[in-house]
Amino acid sequence: MTKKDNNGIFFFDFDNSNLKLLNYFCRNKTKFMKASYLLKGFIISLFVFGSMSCKAHTFQSSFSIASLNVDGLPGSILGININPDAPMEDGSVKIGQYLAKKSYDIIAFQEDFNYHQQISQFMTDYSFASWLGGVGLEQNSNIAPFIKTDSLSQFDTDGLGLAWLNSAISVSNENRVKWISGYGYFDHGSDLLIIKGFRSYTVTFNNVDIDVINLHMDANYGADGEYDIQARNIQWHQLLNAIKSMNNGRPKIIIGDTNSLYIQDDIEGIFFNGLKAEGYQVFDAWKESKNSQPESLDKIIYINPPIGNKLILNSYKQETDYNSLGDHDPVVAEFSITEESVSDIALPTTTTSTRHTYNLSGQRVDHHYRGIVIKQGKKKILQ
Repeated sequence: MTKKDNNGIFFFDFDNSNLKLLNYFCRNKTKFMKASYLLKGFIISLFVFGSMSCKAHTFQSSFSIASLNVDGLPGSILGININPDAPMEDGSVKIGQYLAKKSYDIIAFQEDFNYHQQISQFMTDYSFASWLGGVGLEQNSNIAPFIKTDSLSQFDTDGLGLAWLNSAISVSNENRVKWISGYGYFDHGSDLLIIKGFRSYTVTFNNVDIDVINLHMDANYGADGEYDIQARNIQWHQLLNAIKSMNNGRPKIIIGDTNSLYIQDDIEGIFFNGLKAEGYQVFDAWKESKNSQPESLDKIIYINPPIGNKLILNSYKQETDYNSLGDHDPVVAEFSITEESVSDIALPTTTTSTRHTYNLSGQRVDHHYRGIVIKQGKKKILQ
């Protein structure tokens, strides 16, 4: 879209909605050099640091990704009701049938504890990331071990899982991270009975890599939820720092049961603003879609790096046909990816530029820099 600056000069403001306009410019660069005065400000801004080697962005075909808390705790332990409205075996069978019919390309699970087999048996077209087991006092291969961690005894499971359609997606580099803060052992959601945290994955779609982070945050909110909110704020800080430390130039999807609402948790101030200060673009799919459905605790947040491939949101919805199979409805987003090559990055055209090293923002760096850099026209990773 065009905007006018303080001097009355029009310029183009590029965001996710008009990347195609940049593609058109790149394909018709010579014509635009002869364009009218209204376009001069835009052209000069592209060439002030040197010539841009333009290459049209490739819009990949779309993929879908869903998040679902499957409410997989058992109904009771030793006769004590801990989850009286749980789907349990019969309900989990229906969840598996529902997901197999939906055929989402990627599914992120939370609370995938005791009924993993009942869900996965119907999803024969999917591959699954590692499953760590359920909770309970019986001793069998489906129950996670009860271990000593720090000053607590916890079930060594996080309830997180990922499934993907074999025909469309490949997944690698699974990494499990424990939250550094939590609240409530026998109350406030009993978060500390398990080892909650997040898992990160490299997801490859049409030979393009993105990062997917599946998470489950501290539960409970409301009048008695002060310490739970504090725990979640620390978790948002931890997630922010984890993403900043990745520094791999890839777009990212943060997905899962955040147990957070914008009205009570400082998601914007801690997480969104923290990443924007580093040059990232951060979006909540629910907000960006202008969806009229109420905010969900289950969120799909996507992050685009300053330079490089970008995620484009095509659609978002909260499913309305889940029919209370569990206590959460699936949230689903569809994305496309735009590809950018190294040659899309404008670097100074001096005679010495090929001898120097630049980061992905086009800034010159030295040998102390760590991350993805460009030297002599090629991407490298300095570690």
